[in-house]
Amino acid sequence: MKARLHWLLHPVFLTCIALLLLNDFYLKYTFHNWVTGKLSDITGLIALTIAGFALFNTRKWKIVVAVAIFFCWWKSPLSEPVISFFND
Repeated sequence: MKARLHWLLHPVFLTCIALLLLNDFYLKYTFHNWVTGKLSDITGLIALTIAGFALFNTRKWKIVVAVAIFFCWWKSPLSEPVISFFND
């Protein structure tokens, strides 16, 4: 487990987290366009995938596929009841 945690200090992971925070707390309110939305999607997907590498002891392709399926579900109308539940 400890050997896998090095992923959380990887420069790509740290850059994605920094960009995600900058985007969510500043850029979206300042510019609010499709670029800020795509920036959140891309940096979030990369950060979630790398966090999966650190947390789960399985083949990396399985984590990538799981993140891709989760993202497709999240962006589909099927996730609306879950999102509404957490927003209420």
